[in-house]
Amino acid sequence: MSIGSRTSEAFSGLDLASVGSHTKSYEMSLGEIQTERMMKFRNLSFSAALLAAGSLPTGAFAETQNKHVSPYQGQQKRAIKSLSAKDVEDLSHGRGWGFAKAAELNGMPGPSHLLEMADAIELTSDQRAKIQSLFDGMKAEAVPLGKELVAGEIKLEQMFRGGKLGEDQLRAQLTEIGGVRTRLRHVHLATHLKTPAILSRHQIVTYNRLRGYADGGEMDHSKMGDHGK
Repeated sequence: MSIGSRTSEAFSGLDLASVGSHTKSYEMSLGEIQTERMMKFRNLSFSAALLAAGSLPTGAFAETQNKHVSPYQGQQKRAIKSLSAKDVEDLSHGRGWGFAKAAELNGMPGPSHLLEMADAIELTSDQRAKIQSLFDGMKAEAVPLGKELVAGEIKLEQMFRGGKLGEDQLRAQLTEIGGVRTRLRHVHLATHLKTPAILSRHQIVTYNRLRGYADGGEMDHSKMGDHGK
C-alpha cells in the first residue's frame, strides 16, 4: 500500500470539522507562544538598549534578572535597620504599634479609637471623660517605654555595626529589649481590658462593626458591656 493510500485511510474515519478545529487551536497556540517570546525578546532588548545608552543603571538591569532579591531591599539604608521611620515615630508617641491586637480583635475596644468614634457610638459625656482618662494614663506610660525600646534597638544596631559582638552581649541586649517590649505591650493590653466596663454591650457591638469586625470571630459580646444593652 502506498503512503498516500495509508494517509487517506487514516483520515477516512475522522471528522474533518473536528480536525479543522484542532488544527486552528494548534495554530493559535503556536501563535500565542510566538507572541509571548517576541514580547520577552523586545523587553529584554529594550532594557539592554537603555543600559547601553546609560538610561538604566547596571544594578537595575541585574535586578530584573535576579530571583533572589530580598524583601528587605532598601532597608539597609535605615538608621535603625530593625525599625522604619514610622515605627520610631509611633513608638515615640505612645501609639499601639500592633501590641493590642489580642484585645482589639477579641472585641475589647481601644481608647484612642473610642474617642475618634465617640459620636458614632454615642458616648455619653461621662463615658468620654473616663475613656479620656484611660487614654491619658496609657500614653503617660507608653511614651517613655516606646522611647526606651527605640534606644534599645539603636544600641543593638551599634553593637552589630561595631563588628565585635559576642553571644553573651547579644543575649543581654535582647533580654533588655524583650523586657521593655513586654512592659509596653502590657500597658496597651491592660488599657483595652478596662474599656468594656465603661461601655454598653450595644456600643461594643457597634464599635466592632464600624471597625470592620462585623463577623465577630470568637467574640462573646454577652459577657461584655457594663449595662448589658
